Amino acid sequence: MFMQVGRTRLAIGLALFFFASFSFGGTYTNATVTVSTTVTAKCKVQFLPSSLDIGTYDPVSVNATNPKDATGIITIACVGGSAPRIDISYGQNASSSPRRLKSGVANFLNYDLYKPTGVTYSTCFSVLDVWGSGAGSGSGTGFSPSSNPSNTTDQTYTICARIPGGQDPLAGSYQDSVSVTVNF
Repeated sequence: MFMQVGRTRLAIGLALFFFASFSFGGTYTNATVTVSTTVTAKCKVQFLPSSLDIGTYDPVSVNATNPKDATGIITIACVGGSAPRIDISYGQNASSSPRRLKSGVANFLNYDLYKPTGVTYSTCFSVLDVWGSGAGSGSGTGFSPSSNPSNTTDQTYTICARIPGGQDPLAGSYQDSVSVTVNF
């Protein structure tokens, strides 16, 4: 029995040796495969914090003549080379411009949102340019950064909120809801 196993192994080994040494005739061909993909323009947007609390408006003393200001941060990340334009709607309570915060059924407090200025787009209120929607430049249009992001790194922009002084609202909690849209 050991002899038979040894012969079988020898036979298999010789068969592999002789079979492996034979070359197959013929030619071979190369194939070329084209690999491709498409990177589409895409952006994501975040508002930090998720709500913008302007704080307490005091129409009797502090805000009798002075505005009440606050800021928030809009962060966008776009595919490199995309040219984003950030639009902000006029909200649920506007009857054009300015925007209005609402309390109860018909109590309103005027406010507005302004585009940032400066090299890093973080300066507020040096120029009051209302942040609206649509292409173009000037007050009431969308915000288009002067330089397009070169990669997908988050870009931050300050959103400037102001309630003008000298208003005479009723006591209450006032709010509005606006939509932020990134066009690219």
